[in-house]
Amino acid sequence: MAASQGLSHMIVECKKLFQILHEMMLQSQNSYVAADAKPLPLHGLGLNMMGEPVDYRAYLEENIQAVLREAIEKSKGWHSAPGPENTELTYKKVGDGHPIRLWKVTTEIEAPPQTVLHRVLRERHLWDDDLLHSRVI
Repeated sequence: MAASQGLSHMIVECKKLFQILHEMMLQSQNSYVAADAKPLPLHGLGLNMMGEPVDYRAYLEENIQAVLREAIEKSKGWHSAPGPENTELTYKKVGDGHPIRLWKVTTEIEAPPQTVLHRVLRERHLWDDDLLHSRVI
């Protein structure tokens, strides 16, 4: 339990805890910035649940359906953890053989869905300090 609380605190305070000097990042051979790494292209996305290669649209649709199924199940298997004010921070163990937990954060926003969607899709650069590049597909 203490480990979960510690990890929860690290997630909440990540900006304060994990700061790396820009010069140090540039010296690193594995640096995302120094390597000018690019995200995986859409055609390179994923495998379906059976391990077969799929079109990215099918891959995205399959993942959307999985999120919707999980939303219906609500809190089945999820455990609460302390988080930032006005948010619900939960985690669950995933049966994929790795000890790392799956984390989920939920918050209520007093705005119409269209406004929230616009802010997330079109104005992320205004609120996400870590964003290097984005594109809406």
